Amino acid sequence: MPWGCEFFSGKTWERSRNQRTSAKSHRIQYAKTHVLDPIGLQDTRTSMPMDLYGTRLAVGSGALKRDGSRDLLKPFNTRGITPAAGYTSTVQDLAKFASWQFRLLRTGKPDVLKASTLREMQRVQFMDPDWKTSWGLGFAIQHRDNHAYVGHAGDCPGYHTVLMLRLEDELGVVLMDNAADRVAAFAPVVFAILDKSKGYEFKGPAPAPGVDLEAYAGHYSGQPWVAESVMLPWAGGLVSLSLPNNDPVAGLEFFKPQGGDIFREVREDGSEAEELKFTRDVSGKVTGYIQSSNPKLRMPPIEHP
Repeated sequence: MPWGCEFFSGKTWERSRNQRTSAKSHRIQYAKTHVLDPIGLQDTRTSMPMDLYGTRLAVGSGALKRDGSRDLLKPFNTRGITPAAGYTSTVQDLAKFASWQFRLLRTGKPDVLKASTLREMQRVQFMDPDWKTSWGLGFAIQHRDNHAYVGHAGDCPGYHTVLMLRLEDELGVVLMDNAADRVAAFAPVVFAILDKSKGYEFKGPAPAPGVDLEAYAGHYSGQPWVAESVMLPWAGGLVSLSLPNNDPVAGLEFFKPQGGDIFREVREDGSEAEELKFTRDVSGKVTGYIQSSNPKLRMPPIEHP
């Protein structure tokens, strides 16, 4: 039953509706003026901007179907679940949000909130009966591998976002997915990869200097054995990971530059293994690599709709 239909005339109901609209507009402006703008969240909105659907707002997808395809979702509004899906943002803005929290807690200088208020929000206030899920005020709190993690997730059809912070060393992870998959399980994996990169050094002879590692960064076909692999700079060398991967941390492979386009794979004990040699076209652009006599071709960038 529509609110107020039994007690108000049409004229009075219209006035009440306008008052609610005005109150909503005030709340939106208040959030922008007193929270979003001071923190610098210029690409964060208090609603789903469907006028940007397919451009600035990614198109959401449904769950994976039997044939491996997904349905693209039609534009929709989130007015019925505003408390759960009231804001939209970007990875960059959520990174700013994380940095603001780290800065506030580190300096103690009031900025939108007092540091004591944020600490209270990130302290355990409620515990589920199974002792597996604990909550602060607006934040979920997890304890894993002797570390405390604070964060929150956001969902609506076709979208899933996770923000997780490790306050002790000011490390944050933001994950976004425009599908029905849950990405929260990948947050601990990202933390583990970042931890593995800290202080990583190649043993033995130092990597060859002056190598443009960014020239090799990209995706390479692994067919028919694996779909593809991604190659990225790492601690003065390169790291490779085949995709998809059930254990990304254990699946990392490291390569030390020897000079020119030649690298050597590095075992867990730091010793050097087989050679990997990148290939180039006549213009000098990297086109692939050869390892164990098997050529792997570089793949074009992913095209987004």
